[in-house]
Amino acid sequence: VCGSFKLSYRSNAAQYMVNVLSSTMNGVDQAIVPWTYTTPSATSIVSRLGDILPNNTDVAAKVYTVRVPVVYNIPDAAGNLSSVVANDNQTCTITLNRENTIALRLSDRCPATKALNSNIAPDRTVCGAIRYEWEFTEVLPSAGQPQVVLGGANASVFFLSNVPGISVGKTYGVRVRPVHSSGVTGNWGTVYCLRVGSAGMVTQSENQSESDASIESQVSSIAIYPNPTATGSFVLQYNGSRRGELIFAQEPSTELESAQELAMMDITGKVVFKTNVVLNGNIAEINFGDLETGLYLIDFGGERSRLQVVR
Repeated sequence: VCGSFKLSYRSNAAQYMVNVLSSTMNGVDQAIVPWTYTTPSATSIVSRLGDILPNNTDVAAKVYTVRVPVVYNIPDAAGNLSSVVANDNQTCTITLNRENTIALRLSDRCPATKALNSNIAPDRTVCGAIRYEWEFTEVLPSAGQPQVVLGGANASVFFLSNVPGISVGKTYGVRVRPVHSSGVTGNWGTVYCLRVGSAGMVTQSENQSESDASIESQVSSIAIYPNPTATGSFVLQYNGSRRGELIFAQEPSTELESAQELAMMDITGKVVFKTNVVLNGNIAEINFGDLETGLYLIDFGGERSRLQVVR
């Protein structure tokens, strides 16, 4: 809707009218109620499509059929003006692409840690949006109900202190959508992980070792590395004989000698991958395939741990 259009120039025109007659999507009639947009003046032949058409939040491009009459002001002998509309006998079409969804800004996502007094933002601004709507769902240490909070007018930055009940040490699934000046609300984007810590907490460095990363992120007797992973796989180390310790076991555990089920769940609790694992000593390599970027819970041997997948 921020793309520009240009009407054909007509000498002595006073105004132009754009009659929106119909709309189709993938060849299917959308059964719209026709409307008319009239330019403010004769010089308003170039403007944004958003002046004529609403944001397209559907799943595909929409094709609008329009007709453009021209308004002329004709003076009589006394100088009085009479408006005459010259109707166009031809139609043309405008194709309006669908609006792409937005998501939490990359620098705000796990494994980064955000302080309660810090702000977050979408990964891009949306043309025509007057504010953004945010949804927060606690996923760790316990699952919570989604809560939606409206951001400030004409601001893409959102302060975490505006979220009721948000607290240090929790992890949330966050998604965002635009609210347009026309009143149209965009679609929710992808859910991403947001970790909340106290002010001044150090975030994980890209140069942090794999073992350090797994130690930082694990709270059970299973260790996962590398974490985050971008390869579609990870190494599982089960330290059942040292439950609660955040170091690798020095002696092979005998607690899981037979095949045990491993499950991966997204932040909504849905199981997205499942396999049976036989440990070779304490270790097994797990190939989970092409899962989307996000935070996942690994359930194995009665323990749970977190894994960040990046693409």
